[in-house]
Amino acid sequence: MRNKSPILNLKYKKYINDITVKHLNIYVSMGIILLVLLMLLDFFIRKSPIAMCTRLPSVLLASIILFLNNFPKKKDKSLLTVLYHAFLVSIYVMMLAKFLVHFGDGFVSTNVLGIIIAVFIISLDLRTNTLKTTLIYLLPLFLFFIVFYLFFYSYFSKDFYTPLINILIFVFVGFVINKVQSNFRFKVFEANYFLDIEKEKLRQLNVKLEEIVEDKTKSLKLVLKKAKESDNLKTSFLQNISHEIRTPLNAVEGFIQILSNRYPNISKEYNIIKKSLDDLTKTIDDILLLSKLQVNESEINITNFNINDLINEMFIFLQNEIEFKSKNILPVLDFNKYEKITINADKDLLKKAIIFILENAVKFSESGEIKLACYKNDKRTVIKITDNGQGISEKDLLHVFDYFRKFEDKDNLYRGVGIGMSIAKGLIDLHSGYIKVNSKKGKGTSVEIFI
Repeated sequence: MRNKSPILNLKYKKYINDITVKHLNIYVSMGIILLVLLMLLDFFIRKSPIAMCTRLPSVLLASIILFLNNFPKKKDKSLLTVLYHAFLVSIYVMMLAKFLVHFGDGFVSTNVLGIIIAVFIISLDLRTNTLKTTLIYLLPLFLFFIVFYLFFYSYFSKDFYTPLINILIFVFVGFVINKVQSNFRFKVFEANYFLDIEKEKLRQLNVKLEEIVEDKTKSLKLVLKKAKESDNLKTSFLQNISHEIRTPLNAVEGFIQILSNRYPNISKEYNIIKKSLDDLTKTIDDILLLSKLQVNESEINITNFNINDLINEMFIFLQNEIEFKSKNILPVLDFNKYEKITINADKDLLKKAIIFILENAVKFSESGEIKLACYKNDKRTVIKITDNGQGISEKDLLHVFDYFRKFEDKDNLYRGVGIGMSIAKGLIDLHSGYIKVNSKKGKGTSVEIFI
């Protein structure tokens, strides 16, 4: 057997020793019982004390092995393995001796069969290197032939050549069987050994990965906690600053109203100021609504209602928005007014979401048409707004629901703070619905609300 490394060889030797010691009590006990029965058979049935004595060395050796395996606290496993191999060899030698003892009794076939069985037992359970295996198989046979030749030469005849040749052949066969299975055992051990090494490496790697993941998780939790704290502070800041701005705005609006009533000739200026104040107030209200959505403080009042009136109201809003912005846009209503579509929703919040989308459609379109459609799709109601405006690039489309993000080009600047779509999405999320946006730069945009 060729070992790839001294360490592997030592590991295999220890493995063999461990396996041998583990099996000794069973194998050796069975051997002692069987040998004692055969000794009794030799003495009382065959009336052959000499034959009985040939079994004594194996019985004594087996008893020593059994004793050493069970009573000493510290076992020398290497010694036990050597003694066990010696026990196996003693069975082989015993059967050769039995052949000589019973030679001439007419039991040649039985004796040969016993030798073959002994060789077969050794071939299955002997585990040692090639040199020792060769000596174990061939040395007893060599001595057997010498004794046979010296003391039984006169009995040599053709009748005994056949059993002797059979013994020789089976010793060789047993030797081959032993080497094949020893190599097989070593290869299995080698494969398992390297597999265990890889498993241990993998286990250590997993431990390291778990430690890294744990550290990263702690870091991410800390970062997430700080981000939440920052987000909460930002939301709180927006709510506070919005309230603080609205208070003086209301005062300004009140005083301007008084001045307008007292001086009618400034009504034109008043209207301009009033419009700007309304835009500023709306922006503040939108920021307040967005901050409420972020901290889940928005109240929702779900009712069951027919969507016909809401769609008609939104179409009128679209017409007024186009007229107010003086845009050359054709409003189109794609809705079957005879179809009764009933939904469960908060009508006011749904209206706000649609208004944000319609305002964007008008803001980012200069011509063409804006279509407002409503229809049933499976179990959901779909409200769809389509325009022929400037559209959104594929890169920007990924951020269409990010708040405070505006999509402008160098030639066109648009008013607003970039929170309309964020608020619309938050309002639809409250209804367990979703918004789907399709757009191409220069080709227009379609927004679908699924309720």
